[in-house]
Amino acid sequence: MNKILAVILCLVPWLSLPGQIPYTVGATVSLEHRETDLPVCANGDSTLRLEDFDTAINGGEPKVLWLSFFTSWCVNCQNEIPQMAAFYNQYHQEGLEILSFGRQWNYPYSCEGWAGLGATYPLLNDDTTGVWQWFGLGYVPQNVFLDPTFTVRYSIVGFDPDQTAQILEELLSELNPLSVAGEEESALPQTFHLEGISPNPFNPEARVSFTVYHRRVSLRVRVLDVTGREIGVIPSRVYGPGSHELRWRNGQQSSGLVFFSLESPGERQIQKALLLK
Repeated sequence: MNKILAVILCLVPWLSLPGQIPYTVGATVSLEHRETDLPVCANGDSTLRLEDFDTAINGGEPKVLWLSFFTSWCVNCQNEIPQMAAFYNQYHQEGLEILSFGRQWNYPYSCEGWAGLGATYPLLNDDTTGVWQWFGLGYVPQNVFLDPTFTVRYSIVGFDPDQTAQILEELLSELNPLSVAGEEESALPQTFHLEGISPNPFNPEARVSFTVYHRRVSLRVRVLDVTGREIGVIPSRVYGPGSHELRWRNGQQSSGLVFFSLESPGERQIQKALLLK
């Protein structure tokens, strides 16, 4: 019974402080927040800052930052640990950094106890800094992915290993610059191009316009809210070269920013639009 209650509680939001505006997908973390001292309680130095990973300031190779948020009593959070450690071991040398922010310690695990469960990446004490409030209402587990410009690319409540693997492959692949910049023949040609979303703002229907180049390709459209949650999909089908237009009609989604992701098996392009209801 206690374990069932703990699983349910993982999905309960903890209200953020008045005046806090969470960073949503597409937003860039401010310099003020990047310069905030963050206390490390296991697997690292005593403090760090997000700006420590800013290669424009410190040099080195660009990084993808995975910010994980958990509480010591969250069973689902605990279940993430083995797979997160595996991802860290697999992708750390390719540019992945994981910062895992824990709070409400000693119910039942301390920070050191959490590390003892197999967390090999840095653990931070978020009881004192409240970084979780920067990115949402406090649902746990929550996983936020930042690119090297500190832009939020994904913000996801819950944990799906397959989805996470796709996200990491996408973001890490962007870290590799063209090895022969200036030689256009060396760059792979685009298969398609997402031309735009219209009207923008829209209500209730949006048109997704795109162009397919050179050859037939299987494409689908996923519609995401600001947390990265899928709220709609136009199923995959094969499109030939030329211009195309698809339509998506909103159902129950309330007003706000939404993201249209046009996807092939090896490529993805995203544009945002404002839904007014």
